[in-house]
Amino acid sequence: MSKLVEPGEGQTPKLRVLFHPKDHPWRTDSGYGIAARYLVQGLYKDVDMAVFAPVGQRYKLEYYYPDIGVFGWEKEFEMVIGEESDPKNHWFTENVVPVYPGIGDDYGEDLVDQHYQHFQAEVLWQIADVWALKRIPDLAAQDRIKWVVQPPIDFLQPIPQQVIDKMKTAFKVVPWVKSGYDRLKDAGLDNLYDPIPLGLNCELWRPKDRTEHPGMMKSLGFGYDTFNISVVNANQYMRKAWEQTLRGIRIFREKHPDLKVRLYLHTYLSTAEGWDMQGLINALGLADITNCPNQYDMLTGQIVEFQLMMMHALADVVINASQEGFGYATVQAQAVGTPLIGLNEGATSDLTKKAILVPPYFDYMTLNFLHKTDPHPLHIADALEQVTNIPRKEFEENIPFIRENFAWDVVYGKWRKFFTEFDRELENRCIKSKRYPPAPSEREIELSKRRVEVA
Repeated sequence: MSKLVEPGEGQTPKLRVLFHPKDHPWRTDSGYGIAARYLVQGLYKDVDMAVFAPVGQRYKLEYYYPDIGVFGWEKEFEMVIGEESDPKNHWFTENVVPVYPGIGDDYGEDLVDQHYQHFQAEVLWQIADVWALKRIPDLAAQDRIKWVVQPPIDFLQPIPQQVIDKMKTAFKVVPWVKSGYDRLKDAGLDNLYDPIPLGLNCELWRPKDRTEHPGMMKSLGFGYDTFNISVVNANQYMRKAWEQTLRGIRIFREKHPDLKVRLYLHTYLSTAEGWDMQGLINALGLADITNCPNQYDMLTGQIVEFQLMMMHALADVVINASQEGFGYATVQAQAVGTPLIGLNEGATSDLTKKAILVPPYFDYMTLNFLHKTDPHPLHIADALEQVTNIPRKEFEENIPFIRENFAWDVVYGKWRKFFTEFDRELENRCIKSKRYPPAPSEREIELSKRRVEVA
């Protein structure tokens, strides 16, 4: 709801949640953005929700009407309806999700406390790389916000103490996978909640018959007589193991000169923090087999989730061999029955049932003092060799595994349980929103009756 409303008789006010996924749920198509889209749509009836989306929305508060999937500015609707009308009779006031803008900082630390106060939130629920945060942990330490954070644990032990210290200020830390939970527990965190993964629309992400999609095959550069490799990843230097992956593909290709290899790379060709991707492709001698998306279409958000699904479903293999805190491509490839090559480190082993996992080889330290690891190109080449020798049908067992563990309904159920317990904990600690006093317990009611009788 966009405005505070006193609950009616017998009603309990919903928990007010300011959801901060960083990336805009409807204006970005990053992994975080798509996940946020589903999380808002699936949970807006369970909690009073607002969204803070500094990446994708600037300088203007807007509203999302989830019952019909419409954006707008509330005053515009009021002018159309007219002042005489009862707003409760109109669809646009029934369920409203305010979407707060940013003004500069991608993590929104310059405005987060003001949005929190404006919405009168009881919790800030954030998906974020904690190492990048400065002000939000301080606000949580000062008890100016109740902070629930989902951090990707995409680095090795030991976790830097400054990262642990920041997470200690959170009300709850909710890892995505068990390996992340275990690492944080070993590091001394005692504010952990059971892992809750990101989800997947398993009605959309299904196996596809290639023969029914010749146009899409052609647009990806795939053939019916070629060995088709798909890599869907952000263009980030070192973080995404681009060099090792592409060198591995080159080694595999050189070993099999008679095999017609085709490669689709779904990424930006140039970013401030990434590779000159076209230069890298050229340097490794892969330009003649590589196809990339139209960069204008990517920049303007014209590539939709259905197309992302087809990039995975029509490939012979998907490679996602970087160290991941979650790794959406890992889950997506399995959902459509496509063989996956991943790194046996980070979250990947938690997310896979049957996959070809290459060992970590080279450890290094990032500029922010995180220890990470990459695969060896020879291991990528060996994994591709294995894919050519395993029938695709053997990977179909991944499909029910993904549905049982990562379908959005499964994830929604875990978040509903979390918010119910969180709300109860606020009540028990008597730190529920100051708008309403905590509901009296049965014992308190009984004691009050006795006091009246004695008086």
